[in-house]
Amino acid sequence: MRAAWLTMVALCACEPALPEGWPPVKSPLGVDGGADAGLGYVTVVADGGGFRALIDSTDVARWVAVDLDAPAEVPFEGDGWDLAFQRFHVRARGGASGDGGVAITFTDAGYSPVGQSPPGPWLVDLADGDDENADLDTVLDKEAVWYEYEPRFHTLSPRALTYVVRTDRGGYVKLKFDGYYDRSGTPGWFALRFAPVLPPP
Repeated sequence: MRAAWLTMVALCACEPALPEGWPPVKSPLGVDGGADAGLGYVTVVADGGGFRALIDSTDVARWVAVDLDAPAEVPFEGDGWDLAFQRFHVRARGGASGDGGVAITFTDAGYSPVGQSPPGPWLVDLADGDDENADLDTVLDKEAVWYEYEPRFHTLSPRALTYVVRTDRGGYVKLKFDGYYDRSGTPGWFALRFAPVLPPP
């Protein structure tokens, strides 16, 4: 199934070519059509002016971390990640989630039109607040929730928002959630697209 998904993604090149000098960090994936990183839970493929990623976050006890600058899967226990995924939870390595300075803003302008980051407001993950669980109050779980919940079928659907992530290396990356289920309906399979954008005005 993963091979079929990669074939489909490789054919979708609707963005302009990558800007010169991108990515700023040499990727172990080589961004040459896609390969699994050493940890084996993230697949990234080049997609014109950006990338598509398939992330296996099905394990409730494992965080899967991604460096958006590389782009590549990296160890969650290290300092190189921007976003991390566990089931439907997403953390950004800033605020209560780490010292990387990663912050998120968002827009409803659509994905393709976003060529420059909005000016903000910039949101970071917060410590657990007054709620029914002990989880961090992350940006993508609380303030700019990435999903719509359908209570009848208990399913999650990505919201029609484009997020901009200010990475730990000072880059700006637009990001869109495209899916959360595989073809058999198994949850925890994030499909993302992302691409570099200009800094805010």
